Amino acid sequence: MDDRQVNMLNSDDGDPAFKMALGRLPSAADLCSQSTISRLENRPDARALLRMGRAVIALYCASFRQVPQRIVLDIDDAFDATHDHQQLWLFNAHYDEYGFQPIIVFDGEGRFVAALLRPARRPSGREIASTCVAWSG
Repeated sequence: MDDRQVNMLNSDDGDPAFKMALGRLPSAADLCSQSTISRLENRPDARALLRMGRAVIALYCASFRQVPQRIVLDIDDAFDATHDHQQLWLFNAHYDEYGFQPIIVFDGEGRFVAALLRPARRPSGREIASTCVAWSG
């Protein structure tokens, strides 16, 4: 999140539409403030992030009524431009911008499986393989 986005959180914490989107009444207490978001943004360590990634994959696997015979995975990277100094941002000469280049995984039906935020450089096959091994536990 860049500074502009974080600062905007101060003006949106009492927004009734955001409250309703989260299943709360418009009259409910305000949502978390910018300072709360700032504290939470860097709180998870690498181990916690890996557990969260595995939990997302477990939810995907649990979504099947019956175990499929096979699952086709579409593993892609995509450039995501940043706006201001952010952790992990790198300059990407191909896009002539600073940004991230996350690895995103969908199944053959187009359903989201997992994602990994990473610096803006093309991942090697070895990096993708090691990420998949880490996710599989």
